[in-house]
Amino acid sequence: MDAIFDISPAPGILTNKIGIKAYETTSPSVEVASVEYDPPHTAERQVIIPGLNAVPHIIKIYNTPGFPTLGTLIHEFWLDVDGEVGLQRVFFVVDGPGDYDPVNGSSTFTSPEIEGLNITGLFQRAFGYLLPDTEWEHVGDTITLLSGYTFSGGDTWCYEVTTEAANDSPGSGTSSGGGFGDIVEVTDDLSLDSSYRNKSINCNGVDTRLVITLEQLSSLPDGTTYYFFEQTGNQYQTKIVLGGSDTISHFGVTKTYLVLGKGEHLFMKKSGSAWVVLLQSDARSKVGIIEQGYIATPNKFKCEGALGDGDDYPAIWQWLSQLPTNQKIVDAGINGSWTHPAEKKGMFAVTGGSDKYFRWPDLRDEFIRGLSNFTGFGGDSNRLYDYPGGQQEEQVGEHDHTVSVGGRDYNRMLTVSGTSTVDSPDNTPGEPNLALSQPMSDLAGQRNRPANTGLIYFVNI
Repeated sequence: MDAIFDISPAPGILTNKIGIKAYETTSPSVEVASVEYDPPHTAERQVIIPGLNAVPHIIKIYNTPGFPTLGTLIHEFWLDVDGEVGLQRVFFVVDGPGDYDPVNGSSTFTSPEIEGLNITGLFQRAFGYLLPDTEWEHVGDTITLLSGYTFSGGDTWCYEVTTEAANDSPGSGTSSGGGFGDIVEVTDDLSLDSSYRNKSINCNGVDTRLVITLEQLSSLPDGTTYYFFEQTGNQYQTKIVLGGSDTISHFGVTKTYLVLGKGEHLFMKKSGSAWVVLLQSDARSKVGIIEQGYIATPNKFKCEGALGDGDDYPAIWQWLSQLPTNQKIVDAGINGSWTHPAEKKGMFAVTGGSDKYFRWPDLRDEFIRGLSNFTGFGGDSNRLYDYPGGQQEEQVGEHDHTVSVGGRDYNRMLTVSGTSTVDSPDNTPGEPNLALSQPMSDLAGQRNRPANTGLIYFVNI
């Protein structure tokens, strides 16, 4: 198929080339096509990307000096097989060149381009999503940061726009090829029926848990879609479970349920005998990754050894269930008066029984150090438990105490014993013993280090 759409490239601001790349949603990191347009740019330009497969695509638009150099990502959206635009991501820079870019220190972003849009997410690059209604709100042509947040010069932000498919028939059980449909709200545990097909489902729980059960695949037409998103609600996370013995193909991995956190979204479609996830925010790939920062943000939990319940946090429980036994503590008593063993403070703990209680790591007052062996483990001297989360004792590194005076080096320690004394070859009480001196060099271990927790360092790619 040919992807055809219009863009408005803001003449006078975009002086570089406009570069556009296409990715199939089932392989979002694999580029399948690209086009470039040289300046000067008109107020509106029609883009044609020929020869795409008839599947949904992610389209990314860059302000670039020319591929392969990417330049600056300025717009991203999802395009279905009918040419309908679904989720869009629009990027802006504080104190940037755009007519409506916010200024340093302000808490508002005002643009006529956002009036009337269904903005469902706001995030700051490198920090993550902000919590709607608590940390930001959208009214008319303005996004306002709340809870003391402000825009800082040079930071890149993005707002997400969710649009409905123009030709979906809500609740009909038919598919338009991937539109998001009408928005319906789910506040309590629910088993979906035909009235929810091909719709956007706003997960807004009244309790701390929210579980949504899908229809069985055998009862659904091929191509049926759901778009789930979670912006508000009292639920810690939303758990999406299967009907019967169905399966979910989640970017090449077969799963029995999926999880949404605050500010996240998920687009899935029936394809043959399985559900296929076509689009999902990337936070799910980071479950179990320990990070650091200044304040808590959505989908983050402090590592202070608190007790958790896997039914409240199904994503972390799913990850813990797959973690090797030598990389977690198994102790039936963790749901009582329990603290981490001194040598394993940085580890998760589980009961090992039929319940789903677990303990978060306790990293208070801890330094983090990369393990010497990231794959087989073992090799760290004095590490009390040589796996991720294990403790290592402090150590003073090799050193000496040589002092140079008058061209001579002095590096001996003496003991006061009252024999073989200094001033004369006698045994004068209170004077150092020349016969029992020791060198003040090659002391302690190979390097200085504080007591620390060992972890594996990764880089996102």
